[in-house]
Amino acid sequence: MKINTVSEISNLVKKNLNLQFPGFITQGVVKDIFNSGSFLVFSLTDKYSKVKCVLRFADKNGLVLEDGDMVEVRGSL
Repeated sequence: MKINTVSEISNLVKKNLNLQFPGFITQGVVKDIFNSGSFLVFSLTDKYSKVKCVLRFADKNGLVLEDGDMVEVRGSL
């Protein structure tokens, strides 16, 4: 069996997820917001799950997010 690099596994997962979810819309509650360079990083949660999200500051268009906000997110993986 071939030993794959971490990058190979990551690319394989991303490719397969992109085939299943080329773009999506979801909603949830914003948690754990912080700035990371030119990105805003936060978690989007519902009753059972949490997903990390990254928003480029260039895409914010005046958006102000706070912990506890219910939002609709359009994105890709």
